[in-house]
Amino acid sequence: MEETHALVDYENVQPSNDELSRLLPSVKVIWLFYGPNQTKRAEDLAAVNGLVTLVPLSRKGPNALDFQLTFYLGYVAAKHPTAQLVVVANDKGYDPMIAHGKILGFSVKRIGYKAKKPAVKITAKVKQMKSVVKKPTQVIKTKATAGAALVAKRSSPKILVSPAKVKIESTGNKRAKRAVPAKKQIRSKFPVDSELQLVSKIKKAFEKMGDKRPSKLKSFLSHLKSIINKTETPQALENILTRLQDKNIVRIENNAVTYL
Repeated sequence: MEETHALVDYENVQPSNDELSRLLPSVKVIWLFYGPNQTKRAEDLAAVNGLVTLVPLSRKGPNALDFQLTFYLGYVAAKHPTAQLVVVANDKGYDPMIAHGKILGFSVKRIGYKAKKPAVKITAKVKQMKSVVKKPTQVIKTKATAGAALVAKRSSPKILVSPAKVKIESTGNKRAKRAVPAKKQIRSKFPVDSELQLVSKIKKAFEKMGDKRPSKLKSFLSHLKSIINKTETPQALENILTRLQDKNIVRIENNAVTYL
């Protein structure tokens, strides 16, 4: 069998040079297909790895890079019919093409890559977005307090109501105790969209921005906050960032944002 040729969908996966060496220990030629958002990283990789041949995206369009890689796979297969051909991507859309290549007698396969999730650091700017939470008014514990809480619980069991505040009012020489119901405590949780719908909404919003999508974490967070509920806490925002990375929608590393 001849040398191994690897075709890397760098829009879909971005392994480092060391990670690429572990994935392809016997590779002789690496064809690196990348879009405009991966130019700097692709050039840096080629600078330290002499096996890399850069193949920039010729023209934008739906699945343009996937078709370009597919064309090259056929080209390499024709030039080196006994070579081992490896497509490096998580995109299962390549699998029918690979299956057909095997039917034609070529040695071709796809291998995936799962990057280690970097710890997301919430900067001081994000912390400033924390909503101000007022300290609850001190409650005077009396028998009336317990009674009011019990009445509230029986009358509306499905609504969480905090114990009533007792307000002391002075009427002449007599002091009357009057129970004032506290405001209902409402948990701030995405009221309209479910979590999956929200992630999909965020993905579509950034896709519509095209080349204007922010590449820095600070700007990305600003846009993200404008998409979701503006009163969400930093913890909720961090959960969304983690979910976006879990779904391979974005990758955040060293305050840089990469769209997958």
